[in-house]
Order: sequence, then C-alpha cells, then structure tokens
Amino acid sequence: MKSSAGLVLAATLLVAPRALAVRGADVVILNRSRTVREGGKKRKKYLSHKGNITKDNYQGIEIHAPAKVDISPQDIRDVHYDGTPIEYTSAKPFIQNRSFDEAIKTYLIPALNKCKRKLLRQYILYDIASCYEQMGKAEEAIKAYQRLLDEVPDTRFLPVAAERVVLVRIGRGEYDQALKLIRKLKALGPRWTAKACLLEGLVLLAKEQCDAADRHFKEIYEEHTGEDETWAPEALIGRTKAQIGLGDFRRAAEFARKAVGEAKGEASVTGEAYLALGDAYFHMAKGADASVLDEALFAYLHVPVLYEGDQESEAKALYQAGMCFKFRNERPRAEFMWKLAFDKYPSSRWGKEAQRRLGD
Repeated sequence: MKSSAGLVLAATLLVAPRALAVRGADVVILNRSRTVREGGKKRKKYLSHKGNITKDNYQGIEIHAPAKVDISPQDIRDVHYDGTPIEYTSAKPFIQNRSFDEAIKTYLIPALNKCKRKLLRQYILYDIASCYEQMGKAEEAIKAYQRLLDEVPDTRFLPVAAERVVLVRIGRGEYDQALKLIRKLKALGPRWTAKACLLEGLVLLAKEQCDAADRHFKEIYEEHTGEDETWAPEALIGRTKAQIGLGDFRRAAEFARKAVGEAKGEASVTGEAYLALGDAYFHMAKGADASVLDEALFAYLHVPVLYEGDQESEAKALYQAGMCFKFRNERPRAEFMWKLAFDKYPSSRWGKEAQRRLGD
C-alpha cells in the first residue's frame, strides 16, 4: 500500500519497538550496551530501565524506575509491558510467517479486547493495521490506523500512522484529507517537518504536477543536504520520479544514482533509490536506448536484497525484473520473477499483475 508515487518513507520515519510481556514491571531496553563476561565468554548486554511506564508517545517514554527517567525515541531498543496479554505475544510468530489473517483473528483482536491499558493498546492497534496493510486490505488498514490515531492521539506511532493514512488518501485521490494530516505532521515539530514536506511532494506527483513537484523536492534537498537524516536522498528519489513524469529519463537516472550514494547504506532508502533507478533505466530502455535494460534489471534486483519484506517496493521490483527479462526475450526467467512476486505478495497490486502476466 505504500504510495501511489512509490516513494516509501515510513521505514525511515520511526523504527518502533515491540511491546512484549514481562512479569512484575515494565521494562525499557536501551540502544546502549556494555560487554559482560558470562561462563568465560564475552557478550553484549543492553542497558535497561525497569519500573512503571507512565508515558509512551512519539516524543519518547517516561518510566519511574523508581525515579522518573525520560527516554528519547532514538534511545529505545525494545519495550516490555507488564501484563501483556498472552494472545499478543502469541501473534508474533504468525506475523513473522506472514500469516496475517490468522494473527489478526485468533490473537490480535482477542488481545485488544482483553487489554485495557491505553499505552499497550497502541501497539496492538498498530500491529492490526500493519497486518491489514501487508495483506493489501487498504480499507481495513486505514480504519485501523485511524482508530489508533483517534484512541491514542499522541501515540508512539503517530508519525507512521499519519503517513500511512496520507499515502492511502493520496492513492485514492483524496488530496484534501491527505493535506490535512500532513499539516498535523508538521505541527509535531522540526523533526517531522521535512517528512511532511516530502509527503506534500507526493501529493503534487499524484496530481501530475511534476514541474511543481520537482521544484518542491529540490528545495527540500537543498535545505537538508549534509544532515544525518535521510531527507536529502529521499528528496532526490522524489526528483527522480518527477523527472520520469516529465519524460527526462536520463536526468531521472542521475538523481537516482545520487540518491543511492547519499543514502549511505540505509536499507529502506537505498532500496527505494535503486527502485527509482530501475524505473528511470526501464523507461529509457522502452524508448530508444535498449542498451540500458541490463542496468534496469541490475537496479531492480538490488531491491529484494536491500528492502526484502516491503509489499509495494519488493513486489514492484520483482515484477519489473520480470518485465526486463520479457523484453530480453527470456520468458522462463520473466515467469520466475513474476511467480516470486505473486507467491510473496498475492494481494498486492504487483502480485496481481504478475499473476495476470503468468496467465498470458
């Protein structure tokens, strides 16, 4: 479901910890560790705070352990809540195995019905929404994300949930509703302003205002070049898509190559940059320059390695790799890629298109 414009930003927005069960106290595990020796061997042990979590939102966690400790989001590795329903912890292997329907019906919904603690309910609601999203059930996903935003307005997942809803709204052409949520993201403060601006660019792309989108992404890039965040390479990916829309595929490829370099190995953004690069080369190959078809294939095949598990990005990359093989008159390899796309993501747009190709 990611984005009709294909610019996947959520993974760089917030990597949220999972809430797991611990008896007797809440525990926040930090992204800081020390080396300890146990049984004659050295191992890494992560530092933690154990106590009572009284705040858990997009600004961080407050835990009384026993004195009050404020922990910023980037310092949080994992969160363990006392009294977590067993159904919620039981859902994890089903989610990992992509048995999303079973996870929702058998475990997550019962866990939500049993759980009364608002701070913990946000994790269950988020996982329900995420499962629906991975199943390709956009309507159910957007309802679950919206319920999360309504029930826990300052939820830890506010930026992610708001962005997911924005991307669905964009895909439906509901631009006014999308822009309303984008304004809400901007109000969260400087950390989310660039993200909101990137989403505004997606609205322009979806409305096929490619010139305006290119100028918009250019401003974001110039403002955030050199920062540790990934806004600059994401803006370059936006410019790539704008140039594809404008028909300047060579310039699009230049921006995409630059985005690959500036992503500095950050998996999701690098994967998206390679996907955009593949699209630029593929459009060039469909035109007068078939010699770059191998470059398109090479770029597309990077995506499953760098960004495996994302429904929209990986499914599209696998499908498009199949198209590259098709244009090279290598039908068996094309069918192999399409079968991969369908087998892994049967409910996605690209999985369904792959199934159609297999039936041709």
